[in-house]
Amino acid sequence: MKFRKFVMLAVAILSSLMLTTPGIASEFNFAVTPKASENQIDKQKTYFDLLLAPNQEDTLTVDLRNDTDKEVVIEAQINSATTNGNGVVEYSKNEIKPDETLKYNIKDYVEAPEEITLKPQSAAEYKVKIHMPNEKFAGVIAGGITFKEKTTDQTNISSDKNDKGLAIKNEYSYVVALLMRQTTENGSPDLKLQRVIPNQRNARNVIQGNLQNPNGTYLNQLATKTIITKKGSSEALYTDEQSDMQMAPNSNFNLSV
Repeated sequence: MKFRKFVMLAVAILSSLMLTTPGIASEFNFAVTPKASENQIDKQKTYFDLLLAPNQEDTLTVDLRNDTDKEVVIEAQINSATTNGNGVVEYSKNEIKPDETLKYNIKDYVEAPEEITLKPQSAAEYKVKIHMPNEKFAGVIAGGITFKEKTTDQTNISSDKNDKGLAIKNEYSYVVALLMRQTTENGSPDLKLQRVIPNQRNARNVIQGNLQNPNGTYLNQLATKTIITKKGSSEALYTDEQSDMQMAPNSNFNLSV
């Protein structure tokens, strides 16, 4: 079988990146509010998008609030932005390996506490120290700050049982995107088809094409059209179209067909 890939690209301006995964605020015992930095490009945004000079430092502030009558311990993590198998950018911890083209991993330029304790009915400021690399570059260093309540047997986990009596546990977290750049010019993304392999996903047989964005800018509004034929034939055995996907800077993902 022959795998032919046609990719249509359109670059759009990155929009809101204040994420909550999964779900609804009522599942949380704490609230998260980022405070705009002096180096924030657009102070109306609810995530950090910073314009910094080479070697410049900044300290970011996130307001944390506990409106409950119990003590809440919050775990915080800094992670680099990646692209998952659905063509969606992720800013929280996951099993996706960094792309080989990623030169500046945001975790190397950020210092922040891994844990903070909020007393009942209290608020506190969470401080994040950032440092821009000491060299000029085009593009964006992209990542996120994940806040999650430290779990015990019951806290921060909602459990449901399915019809087979199996318990399903859902954990909830806030994720605030953190972008660092030296210029407001978006630059140009790129797209490469790295390899094509047969594989399995969600217990079904698929063909996967590994797509890579080797440049330091977001690839937005990605649409793909995949045509599968027999070797030596132009007759389409299967056609697949996907759209509205996005890739993080310097990332790759497996497009499943």
